[in-house]
Amino acid sequence: MIKQSFLGVVAVAAAAIVLGITGNTQSAKADTTTHATVTFTLPEDSKIEITSMPNIDFGSEQVNTSGQDIQAKNIDAPLSIDNPGFATGWHVDVAASNFTTSDKSVSLAGAAIKFTNGSVKATAAGNVSTVPTVQPTTVQAGSDSQTLVNAAAGTGVGAYDTSFANTEVSLDIPSGNVAADYTSDLTWTLANTPM
Repeated sequence: MIKQSFLGVVAVAAAAIVLGITGNTQSAKADTTTHATVTFTLPEDSKIEITSMPNIDFGSEQVNTSGQDIQAKNIDAPLSIDNPGFATGWHVDVAASNFTTSDKSVSLAGAAIKFTNGSVKATAAGNVSTVPTVQPTTVQAGSDSQTLVNAAAGTGVGAYDTSFANTEVSLDIPSGNVAADYTSDLTWTLANTPM
């Protein structure tokens, strides 16, 4: 019994010595933390802006009595947006005026442009911001604009091209329209808020 008690006392003493040494080593440790800082500023005249918009050509089709859904034949440019560094988010709407003849004497009644998809890509390699999204939409000619591309707050920073394949854009024309050459003006509007 005496032997065991003595060993216990020695073990406790040894533990106390080890703990004491460890504590002294930690308290003598130097602070090795420093800081790196940077400030990003925007130029006074900077803004989110549209830098390119597409013309859409639906080609030539024969009139029929059933109505038509005509696929685009050529889309000549991407929809390009430049956001130099705003975190507000943004969206682009598009509106189409009535399709009319050059002398405005005849209109293509009930026409609508359908965007079923699109591809959004950052123009700079390695862009770390979340890519905006394309919202499939139908734009009724002569009616209100519709949101086509949307960047939520904190996303869509940098320069982006939204491209549409011919198969992703079509013109819906109901029956009852007459043969003629028609043109519609597309109006693209950018707002510095997400939808």
